[in-house]
Amino acid sequence: DPCKPWSFQYAEEEAQRIPAGTSVVLVANCRDMYDKWGVRQEQMKQFVEKQGRDYYYIECSALNGFGLTELYAFLNIPFLKLKEQALVERLRLIQQDLTKAQEAFALEQQSQSYEKFLEYLDTIRREREAEKAAAALEASSRTRRSASLPAAKKETWSAW
Repeated sequence: DPCKPWSFQYAEEEAQRIPAGTSVVLVANCRDMYDKWGVRQEQMKQFVEKQGRDYYYIECSALNGFGLTELYAFLNIPFLKLKEQALVERLRLIQQDLTKAQEAFALEQQSQSYEKFLEYLDTIRREREAEKAAAALEASSRTRRSASLPAAKKETWSAW
């Protein structure tokens, strides 16, 4: 509120705490009461220019709506900057993934051999056959043990 000089002093003090790269707008409200302003337009504009970063100055009036569309348009800036940062980071990660994929492809292309591939398939086939044989042997061993247990128990009981 430029009608109250202390509000501008507060804005000046708080400006020092705002992180660099943050978009800021100094809104001079009560434009309809310009003749009662305790802080002059030139002083506020000089302050904004002195900041030398994403600082903007607008005037508005809540009484008649002057400058509110400009303020609304400004509010898109910080959100779009955040969106841009997120997209840039995502693009960086995609570029890393692309580089890794290209390197992996180049490595595979250098070591590609049909004979080695056939050997690899044969090795996998033999390992699977060995696993199946071991599983079948284990299953038949369990079947023999469980079949022999009841017979042994019956002999024990009949001896009594």
